[in-house]
Amino acid sequence: MARVNNATRQTIIQTIAANVVTEIDFTPKGAQFPNVFQIYNYGSADVFVSVSPTISTIGNYDFNIAAGGIQTVTLPESPAKLYFYSTDDAPIKINAFIGDVVDSSELASTQMTAIINQQMGSNATPTIYTVNMTDANVEYSVTINNVHQFGVAIRGGVSPNLYRLAFESGHVDSLTEPFLQFSQDYVYFMNALNIKSVTLYLSSNIAGVVAQVEVW
Repeated sequence: MARVNNATRQTIIQTIAANVVTEIDFTPKGAQFPNVFQIYNYGSADVFVSVSPTISTIGNYDFNIAAGGIQTVTLPESPAKLYFYSTDDAPIKINAFIGDVVDSSELASTQMTAIINQQMGSNATPTIYTVNMTDANVEYSVTINNVHQFGVAIRGGVSPNLYRLAFESGHVDSLTEPFLQFSQDYVYFMNALNIKSVTLYLSSNIAGVVAQVEVW
């Protein structure tokens, strides 16, 4: 699980032209460029990605996204740009974030750590749920189904406001362990799942908050 700062999110939608290396630049926040990338491939051919402009389909790439798939990766070098290649026109969407520093023991000896590389098929388009937390410190819930990965964010959330998350009722309102607590400008993200159904229990320390739950 990687925790990312939703306030650093930048979204880029672009079509990768067939058989042409496409360069995509990212904007730094302060002095730091994004290091967590969530990439959707809406095309019918694989998309290959590299931190180097020397890229091809025969091994000169860092990772690829299967046709109709999604991949989330952490790149510890925080690149200012990425290079993309496909053998067919491929519409893609990139969500780029600055995330928590990953411990060096968790990193591969190569340039990147792949968190997930799973072809989602028809689930490449996520289902979005909204949870209206009208009152402060009151438990609200949402049941999500057919879960491969999911993220929770607060719409317009800012620090130092907080939100809480649990997988059992009776924790986020009474602040009884176990529960998770995050600043409202952070996204909670879990992946590599295979869950038929699960209920999320949420609360906020302030009233009038909307939680967004994105499920694949």
